[in-house]
Amino acid sequence: MRLLTLSFLFMILSTNTANANSFETFKKTWKFFKEECQLVLKNPYSYIKGEGGSDEKITVKISEDKKVYVINKGKGKLNNQVRYLEAFIDIYTDREFRSCSVYYSKWKSFVSKELAKKIVPWLSEQGFEVVGGYVPMYDKSTHQFGVFSAWPDKHLPIRIRLIAGEMQFFIEDVVGR
Repeated sequence: MRLLTLSFLFMILSTNTANANSFETFKKTWKFFKEECQLVLKNPYSYIKGEGGSDEKITVKISEDKKVYVINKGKGKLNNQVRYLEAFIDIYTDREFRSCSVYYSKWKSFVSKELAKKIVPWLSEQGFEVVGGYVPMYDKSTHQFGVFSAWPDKHLPIRIRLIAGEMQFFIEDVVGR
């Protein structure tokens, strides 16, 4: 009985530590997302040349007609986990569609519900409007949020998903040419 109690206590403490660490990881990933994606949305061509942003390797793929760019950066490590950026630029006659996303992944490294309880107040304290919560999408762990006001100069909404150890951040913009 004593061994069972100690095992249960260790499991609770491990879960609390993992969730505390995942909140710190969320904040670091959020910072990376904001800094890198702001550069991508502002001037993706300078970003491709390596002007600004982290010093991680950038890979760019361009369609045959030179109208679609796919940018990948990272697969780098953050606390020994995988974190990477993916961006797309679609060039039309009079406008460009730009999207940027950052992913952090370590399978089942945190409980989405517990992390969500921390990030919503944290984002709200910074003056951002946050909507959403649990959404029965892929599995019972999926939480999805819309965050508004994080890009006040452009009024662009951000989408955040928490899925069984994966954090996903998305933003899109359309700019005239």
